[in-house]
Amino acid sequence: MNIDDTIPTLTYPFLDYFSNYNLEDKILLEIGSGNSTLFWENKFKKVISYENNILYLNYISSKIKNHSTELFFYDTTIFKNKKFVEHIKIADYVVIDNDPKYITRKLFSMFIHKNMKKDATIILDNGTWNIEAYNYLIKHFFVKDFPGLNNSNQLTVTSIFSPQKTDEYFFKR
Repeated sequence: MNIDDTIPTLTYPFLDYFSNYNLEDKILLEIGSGNSTLFWENKFKKVISYENNILYLNYISSKIKNHSTELFFYDTTIFKNKKFVEHIKIADYVVIDNDPKYITRKLFSMFIHKNMKKDATIILDNGTWNIEAYNYLIKHFFVKDFPGLNNSNQLTVTSIFSPQKTDEYFFKR
């Protein structure tokens, strides 16, 4: 199977499921730019994407068609970036799909969980390859997994985490 650069490298079952939703009034924050950025910009009111590879960021920037899509470079000081925190607070959906060798997905998961709005949804790609992030998120959210192949013919899982687990979701003794 050849890699199709018109669709993101998320699992096909997730893309099929997610394509059924009208998200035209929603804001997406994406950690890790790529083909997904180009895919998302046609689905969301606004896409805010962060990428740590400046060459890749410039490449994706040259492909952006929607003026409501914003790209930002990030480095290891991202957790001190006030603009990043503001973006987390306004996002309806947050995709964690960054290079985990640069900053782990668990660190992003923890920071986003601490700063996100109450009803936001987190999407984690490759949870089986980033088990620390997956395990952290499953402790705090309900999960719907979408195992399957992606456009690189890799078997992986894309997961949706929502809503936050709070006392209102559990029986009291």
